[in-house]
Amino acid sequence: MKIVVRSLMLAALVLFALPFSAPATEFANGKFYSAGTNPSAIVVADFNGDGKPDIAVVNTASNNVSMLLGNGDGTFQAAKNFDAGGSFPTIVAADFNADGKLDLGLFHPGDGNSIVGAVSILFGNGDGTFQSPKVTSLSISSVSMAAGDFNGDKKCDLILSNADPTTGNITIEILAGSGDGTFRAAQTVVGGVGSASVLVADFNNDGKLDLAVVNGPGVQALLGKGDGTFQTSGTASVADGFSVNSIVIGDINNDGKMDLIVDSRMSQSCGSTCENTTQHVSVFFGQGNGSFGSEILFYIGAAHHQLFGSTSTLINDLVVGDFNGDGKADVGDQAGSFEIRLSNGDGTFTPAIGFQNSGLDALAADLNGDKLADVVIPELLNNGVLVLINDSPTSGADLGIVSSGTSGGNFGVGMNFSYSADVLNEGPQDATNVVFTDTLPAGVTFVSATSTIGTCTQSKGVVTCDVGLLANRFDVRITIEATPTATGSITNQMSVSATQADLAPANNSASQTDNVLPVFTLTVSKLGTGSGTVSAQGGISCGNTCSAQYTSGKHVIVAQNADANSTFEGWGGACSGNVACAVTMTGDMIVTATFTRNPMLTVNFAGGGTGTVAAADGSLTCSSTQPNCSASYGPGTSVSLQASPTGGSTFTGWSGACSGKDPAQCSVTLNADATVTATFTLPPDFKFNPASTSLTLQRGHQATDVLSISEQGGFTSAIQLSCSVTGPSPTPACMLSPSSIPAGANSPSSTLTLDASALAAARVARPPGPAGFLAALLSFGLLGCVMAGRFEKRTRQQIAALLLFAMMLLSAACGGGGGTAQPQSQSYTVTVTGASPPVQHSTSISVIVQ
Repeated sequence: MKIVVRSLMLAALVLFALPFSAPATEFANGKFYSAGTNPSAIVVADFNGDGKPDIAVVNTASNNVSMLLGNGDGTFQAAKNFDAGGSFPTIVAADFNADGKLDLGLFHPGDGNSIVGAVSILFGNGDGTFQSPKVTSLSISSVSMAAGDFNGDKKCDLILSNADPTTGNITIEILAGSGDGTFRAAQTVVGGVGSASVLVADFNNDGKLDLAVVNGPGVQALLGKGDGTFQTSGTASVADGFSVNSIVIGDINNDGKMDLIVDSRMSQSCGSTCENTTQHVSVFFGQGNGSFGSEILFYIGAAHHQLFGSTSTLINDLVVGDFNGDGKADVGDQAGSFEIRLSNGDGTFTPAIGFQNSGLDALAADLNGDKLADVVIPELLNNGVLVLINDSPTSGADLGIVSSGTSGGNFGVGMNFSYSADVLNEGPQDATNVVFTDTLPAGVTFVSATSTIGTCTQSKGVVTCDVGLLANRFDVRITIEATPTATGSITNQMSVSATQADLAPANNSASQTDNVLPVFTLTVSKLGTGSGTVSAQGGISCGNTCSAQYTSGKHVIVAQNADANSTFEGWGGACSGNVACAVTMTGDMIVTATFTRNPMLTVNFAGGGTGTVAAADGSLTCSSTQPNCSASYGPGTSVSLQASPTGGSTFTGWSGACSGKDPAQCSVTLNADATVTATFTLPPDFKFNPASTSLTLQRGHQATDVLSISEQGGFTSAIQLSCSVTGPSPTPACMLSPSSIPAGANSPSSTLTLDASALAAARVARPPGPAGFLAALLSFGLLGCVMAGRFEKRTRQQIAALLLFAMMLLSAACGGGGGTAQPQSQSYTVTVTGASPPVQHSTSISVIVQ
C-alpha cells in the first residue's frame, strides 16, 4: 500500500541515485501559488498517478484542502479546493482504504478541556480530486497524529499521542484502520513518554514501521513487530540538563540506515525578567538494529531574553533533504531566513548557506526529478505556498560568502568591533587561488585581520586574505577588527574570487551597513549607612567597577543587591523607585543607590547563671556561653524573644529594651539598634576547692591541705565540716580547723591536717631464708627422734647438742641479723564533708603514707 507521511517523505529523499559529483546549492527565485486561507501544513506526493509530485495544502481558516497538481518541471497548476470537514492544522497522505489511491488524513488536537480532537479522512479518486470527508471524534487529550500500516493488513492505521489533562503525562496509542475511513478502539503502545511528537521510520531495516518518541532525556525507538505492537529499543540520549525540543529523520551518512537529527535545549533563569537558553543540534547515527550511536554536536545556539536587549542565535523548524545531490541528507532550518547546512557525512556540516526567502515549517522534496531537493514553504499571511526550485550548477567551484556580519550591531566611536565572514566552496570542484577582499569604510581604523586558512594583509583600508586552495565543501573563517573614529552610517564591502568559473556569482560579495553612534558614560555610586552592590550589563559591578560606556540609545538594566545587614532604600539620579531600573543612554548618566544599615538587636546575659534566648521566628538564637550575640532586621520589624534557663539556673528578668520577669514576654520593634539583657541566676549553694587533691607524708609526721569554700546564688548559711579516712589500719588521723564556717563568712576556708603518728616506723618480721628452712627441718627431725627414744643415752646426748646448734642456726636465719624490715608505702582516702541542711557536698583527697 502507499503511505506518504511527512517524516517518511523527508527521510526517503536520501535514497535517490547519486550523481557523479556534488553540485553547489542555489535556488531560483521563489514562485508563489495561491491556496486557501491560513495554510498551516503541506504534504508532497503523487495524487493523480502521473508520476509527478503534487502539493496538498491544508488551510485552517477556510476549512479546506488545496490541491496543486504538478507539471513535473517544478511548476504547478492552479489550486483546486476540497472540503476538509473542519479546521485541521495537520495533514498526512496515505491509502486508508487500500484501493491503491492516495488519500488524505487531517488531524485536529483536543484542548484537554472541552474541545475533542478529530481526524478527517478524504478518500482520493486517483485523479487529484477527493470525496467528502469522514470525520471521527477523538478524546480531548489527543495531541498529535502519525499514519502507517503497523499491523500488516494493508489498511492504514493511526498513531495518536494523548496528554493527561491533569498530569500532562503522554501516552502513545494505535488505532487500527478498518479500511473504510473508520478506526478500531485505541490500544496503548507506550506510556509515560516526554513529548507528544511521534515520527515514523524503519530503524532496523526489517520492512516494518517503527516509531521514535521523546522518552526521558533522549529519543526512544519503538520497533514495530508488524502486528500493531512494539518493543522498546535503543535511546539517543542528549547532554545532561538538556531536553529534546524536536526531531527529524534522515540518512546523514548515506549508509542506508535512518539517523536522528535532534534539537535539544536547556533554559536557566538569570533574574526575574531574564532567561538564558542554550540549544544543541546533534546527529545520532542509526546502527540499523534500532539503536543509535553517541551524540555528535554540530550546532550550538543561544538566546538571552530580558526586558530590553534580547538576542538569539537559535535555529528552528529543522528539515532534511539532499540539497546538493551527494546522497547525504542535509539540514535546513529557519533563522530569520531559510538556510541550509550541507552534510559532510560524518556528523559535521558546512556553515549555513542563507537565502532571502523566509517562512516557517518548510518541506523539502524533489519537485522536478533532477535528484536535488527543492523547498516548499507555507505562506500563512499571503494565503498560499512559495516554491523554491533548486537550480544548483553542476560544474565549476561555487564560492559564496555564506554568512557575514558585524559584532555588536550598532556600535560607538572608539569602541572596537569586528567584521566576520564565512566563505564556503559549495563545489562541485575545488577552488584555487582563492582571494578574499574587504574594503573598509571611511571613518574606521584598521586593527587586525585573521583567516583560518592563509594570511591577511592590509593596505590603505583594503584587507586582502590569500586563502589559496579551498576544497569542495570546505570553508574559511575571516575576522577583521577595526575601530570607528566618527559617528554616522558606514558600509563595508566584501568579495571573494578564484581561478575556476563561478556559475552562481550572486553570493560572491556581501556588504554590512552599520551605524556608528555617540558613546556615553553611565556612572553609579552608593549612598547611605548600609552596604551592597550595584550592577549593570556592560561590566558595572560597584564596589569594584562603577562606570562603563554605552552607545547612544542603549537600554541598560541597573540592579542592586543589598547585603545581609542592609536595606535598599531607593534609586536616585537617572533612576527612581526601588525596583530594577532601566536607563536609556541619551547622554552621560549618573545613578545613585541608597543602602541603610539595618537596626541591630543585641542580646546580653547577666546574673552568673546559664540559659538561652531565642527569637520566635528562628532568626536569632543566643546562649550565655556566647560573648556577643546579635542580628540585623529590617526597619519596623517586631521580634519576640523567649528565655530558657539551663543547668539549674533561674530566669529572673529582662532589662534594656524589655522588662519584666516573664521569660516569654519580650517583644522589640526595631526602628533603631536595641539591646536586651536576660538575667539568669544560680541557686544558693557552695563548693569545695581543695588546694591539692593528693598528699604524701612520712610515718610519724603531719601534712596539711587548705580547702577554699566558694558560695553562689547568695548562699549565706553556716557550714559544718567533718572528715574521715579510709584505708589499711592503723589510719592517719584527720582534723579540720575551723570545723564550722559561720554564716556570711568572708572568703571562707578550712585547713585539713593529717597526722601519721600512729603509723610510726615499726620493724616488720622477715620470712625465713633457705638456711633457716633447712635448720628448722633438722631441728624438728632430731627432736622427734629423741622424743621417740630410738637412740642410746650417749647418742641422745650427742643429738641434743646437735639440736641446740640447729636451734641457734634457725634463730639466726629467721632474724636476718636484726629481726625487723623497713615499712612499705600505704594509700588512704580522706573524705571532707560540708553540710548546711538541706545542702551537703563532699570532696575526696588521696593520701600516700611512706
